[in-house]
Amino acid sequence: MAVRIATENLGIADGLSVPKRPKSFGENYLFPENLSQLSSLDVSDLMGRLSAWRGYVTYLLGRAIVRKRVLEDQLNMERIREIRARDGTGTMSYIRDTVSTLPDIAYINGHVSDIDNRVTIYTHLRDIYQGHIEILSREISRRGIHKEYE
Repeated sequence: MAVRIATENLGIADGLSVPKRPKSFGENYLFPENLSQLSSLDVSDLMGRLSAWRGYVTYLLGRAIVRKRVLEDQLNMERIREIRARDGTGTMSYIRDTVSTLPDIAYINGHVSDIDNRVTIYTHLRDIYQGHIEILSREISRRGIHKEYE
């Protein structure tokens, strides 16, 4: 029996505005070590770019989490099918050792593992972008305070 990975068109975000991939997404960047040397326009541009990346990677993270849940449900159904095909016979160790190595189940497990890795990467990227946005926000506030007292 061929397993169909049912995650491509999940109807995610139907009717909602979702972020499109920013043109600059995927470019490497070096976060400035001394923000005071940047012009206000450069700080603003960097904050906008990071905000766009954060929005997009958060969207990707949400999609990956939903895909993982769908695959885990499909995986559970495949396990149940295999157990029923054997008339419910077999110990827990059989189920763990044998059923989990069946081609269809191993295939789904591979996809779940891949998505787990993506979730980890997306989560860390989102956190990095958020941290940089917060630092830039503080720099903008600092500059505003300095203008008030000049």
